[in-house]
Amino acid sequence: MDTNEISLDEQMSGLKLGRYETVKLALDWIALKKNDEEYRRLVDVEVITQAFQDIVNGKVTPEAIKTLSEKQQKNKDAKEKEEAKEASAEAPESSAEQAAAV
Repeated sequence: MDTNEISLDEQMSGLKLGRYETVKLALDWIALKKNDEEYRRLVDVEVITQAFQDIVNGKVTPEAIKTLSEKQQKNKDAKEKEEAKEASAEAPESSAEQAAAV
């Protein structure tokens, strides 16, 4: 039987994870993927269904969540560092402009 013919409930019942662990994985995955194009275009029910489908298909594991979380944190830190660098580069110019205006 094809997995497309099996309902998501039946597929999830075959997982070795408990239902609470599965829900936790889904919530963590949604939190990480909420800004991705494939998730952004979906309504809430579809987002939840897609997250559970990703778990059933093996795309989502605790290791995958940890890896993606670390990657997003590194990107966020790099972006904040770049913004701070740009702000500090602009600050002396604005101080000089203020002094010239006085």
